[in-house]
Amino acid sequence: MERQPLISPMRSLLATAASLLLLGLEAGRTVASPPVAAPPTQRRINSYASALSAARREIVDETGLRRAGEPLPAYLTRVLRPLPGEPQRGFTRRLDRYAQALEQAADATAPLRTVPQVADRSAANLHVWDHAARLLRALGIQAAALRASASGAARDEAAERRAIAQGVTLAALALDDLRDALP
Repeated sequence: MERQPLISPMRSLLATAASLLLLGLEAGRTVASPPVAAPPTQRRINSYASALSAARREIVDETGLRRAGEPLPAYLTRVLRPLPGEPQRGFTRRLDRYAQALEQAADATAPLRTVPQVADRSAANLHVWDHAARLLRALGIQAAALRASASGAARDEAAERRAIAQGVTLAALALDDLRDALP
């Protein structure tokens, strides 16, 4: 008499699939699925905009370094280098503060790296959301570059300066988009 397997091939396949699914669960969602942004309310949009604005304040507005009428690119070029008489340690700490501000803004706005489901489905509003998502994805990339540069054995200050300058520009453009975005 031939012995029957304890588990049929179909049950084996289902058991394997269930095991893989259970292993892939993380905080109520599967690892493979990207986080989906909750439908934005005006309050949530304002919260994201506030995070971007805080980064700009930390790097541009509250430093006391910007000259009257100085364009943003010229300001960034000037302050992302050691200032006259500034010790290297002070300059490095200042770059670290700027990088941390951008990283916090990138982390806070991470859910908007994909276009959320919005109630206003007009072409103009979807275009604004799409543009903001692209900018925030790029901001996330710059923040990752800053983390990598700062954690390396030999810091690449030139790369940090470029990433900060690009990050400030991306944050400013994304902030403008969020001001125009409708829930």
